Amino acid sequence: MILVRPILPEEASEAKLLILAGLEERWGELNEELNQDLDHLVSARFEGAFLVAVEDGSILGTGALSVSGRDAEIARMSVSAGSRRRGIGSAILDALVGEARARGCKRCTLETTASWSDARAFYVANGFRLVAEDGNEATFALDVQHP
Repeated sequence: MILVRPILPEEASEAKLLILAGLEERWGELNEELNQDLDHLVSARFEGAFLVAVEDGSILGTGALSVSGRDAEIARMSVSAGSRRRGIGSAILDALVGEARARGCKRCTLETTASWSDARAFYVANGFRLVAEDGNEATFALDVQHP
């Protein structure tokens, strides 16, 4: 059974490795200078929540929610290569949106690489809509509370 829950301090290294492996898979190389926030997964950097999907003691996926006022931003969505297409990403995304809703946020946004067609299709399939595209970045949004 897969459980989506807040990360524990002792899981930070495993979560960081999962995220970096996904980035390296996507880009063919890794620039850790672009990912220094991963050294602080359980700190105030993610003023909101950092969730993991866990099965049999192993982390299969991650996702972060940063909250600022009534707005929330989702980041660091990642599912291990061998665990994809099992609904794990959707479960994490649903939990993050639920957390944003519980905190009184009105809208969730996220960014992904404009050319990453799988990620774009995933977010659209989960109710997000494209709200901006600027060069290499695509921004998606989801209203989480109705006025």
